[in-house]
Amino acid sequence: MVYRELIFRRRQRDPLKALMRALVASKTAISRINAIESRVSSRREYLLQTAVKLEDMGNDFLAKKYVEEAKRLENILVRLNYIKLVLEKLSLTLELNIEFRRFSQELSGVIEVVNMLKKLPESTIPEFSLTIHEIESNVREALDNASFEMGYTAVAPVNVSSEEAARLLEEAKAIAKHKLLGELEAK
Repeated sequence: MVYRELIFRRRQRDPLKALMRALVASKTAISRINAIESRVSSRREYLLQTAVKLEDMGNDFLAKKYVEEAKRLENILVRLNYIKLVLEKLSLTLELNIEFRRFSQELSGVIEVVNMLKKLPESTIPEFSLTIHEIESNVREALDNASFEMGYTAVAPVNVSSEEAARLLEEAKAIAKHKLLGELEAK
């Protein structure tokens, strides 16, 4: 009987490792957004250069269409910058939670911000959606195993207050809600 109990008991995992994996996933998401941003920016520049050439050749109608497309790409760049800002704030929040060894206090807020990011149309980009899913699953794992204490103590004195992590998370929520989701509802 005792052996069955040991076999079916769920193995506890280290919440610190889960948060570290979530932090790596958030940094990866930022670098992937940077790569996407670079591609969109270079395409926008190409369209503008082509529009200038077309206008010089006398094809004003086609040049106007190229400029319109470049304006749409500029709007996409603005949205990508907001997403990157939200991810950077999430990354800082995760770093502060790791530093303070807090595995449950603000992590529910991180899940809330990740759920907002999943509602964006940009979340259909495979490179971005995979890292968002990674962040979510690792933070959920840290939340599930928050009661599992590994006996960690802070190594160095901490100069930043816990309100800083909460403030960063609130800023990320506000940007995601008002700038990204609010913009979609307005259209």
